[in-house]
Amino acid sequence: DTERFEMLKLATENSPWAEVSDYELKRDPPSFTWDTIKYFKGQLKRNSPLFLIIGFDQWEKLSHWKNIEILALNVQFIVVGRSKQPRSRKGFRAHFIEGNNPASASEIRKRLKEGRENRWLPQKVAEYIQKKDLYSPVS
Repeated sequence: DTERFEMLKLATENSPWAEVSDYELKRDPPSFTWDTIKYFKGQLKRNSPLFLIIGFDQWEKLSHWKNIEILALNVQFIVVGRSKQPRSRKGFRAHFIEGNNPASASEIRKRLKEGRENRWLPQKVAEYIQKKDLYSPVS
């Protein structure tokens, strides 16, 4: 959705290594990760690495994703853990980042809806959310 796209651009504007694309926004649904990866692989120079950042929870559910064998061949996963150490998967290239950060998108939205302080968002993203009145507290 457009608002998440804008927030991603704000969150990564000082990260020259990161590029936010609207490719999936322009596609007709449904949109599958494997299809998006094939598209971007075609946009890159041959043998350019492509990384997919996912959370521990999605890493654990990967067997339920569509065409995961295409992902295994074409991306290196960056798996961000919260409290448990992710286990490696045969045939997948993955880098594991340990962390004990409780931040998650659902927790951030919950805090915002409850009108609670949010210390995990970049300042510009927090300002965007406030300006657009997203995730407003329930009256």
